[in-house]
Amino acid sequence: MVGYNGLARWYDNLQSFVFGDKLISIQSEMLAWVSPGDKVLFVGGGTGKVLSDLLEKKPISIDFLELSENMLSIAQARTNEPNYIHADVLEYEGKEYDCVLLFFVLDVFNKEDLNRACERILKILKPGGLVLYADFQSPQTIYHKVLLWMMIRFFKVTTDIGSTALLNHSLALRNTGFYTVEKMSRQDGFIAGEVLRK
Repeated sequence: MVGYNGLARWYDNLQSFVFGDKLISIQSEMLAWVSPGDKVLFVGGGTGKVLSDLLEKKPISIDFLELSENMLSIAQARTNEPNYIHADVLEYEGKEYDCVLLFFVLDVFNKEDLNRACERILKILKPGGLVLYADFQSPQTIYHKVLLWMMIRFFKVTTDIGSTALLNHSLALRNTGFYTVEKMSRQDGFIAGEVLRK
């Protein structure tokens, strides 16, 4: 798998060009659910653009899990406070966490790996722990349908991601054993956030 190494230095600019601040704002809003003293796992944290917002919540620890070495390097340049881990969530054993962040990461998985990732998250989350999830949802407008079609093809070519279609990540999480506490959305529901509890 090629991964995000080749896109890492362009990723934040590309994200801002296409979505403005919508992706960052939904992540920042969801971080209100992180409590002081929480042990947090940030899965697929990318370039760590929301790390400063997360650090303001005063979690006791943050494990920042990222598969792309180049993305990890950019995040480390922002701050050295999290425990940076170069690993795949599908193979990560970890410890027990109070909160797991899944921001725009589940959309890279095919159906089989999505279910494996959800099972892995369930295993490492404490009873009563939270999953803060944000990602793209099935588009309702023609504009978003075309945008999604272009995004899938672009990332398939540039990163060789396993996904060839947008899956229902929220349903996969709920089918694994999580239940929804709160939902939020942007851009006519194309960008959605969900707080789920174990």
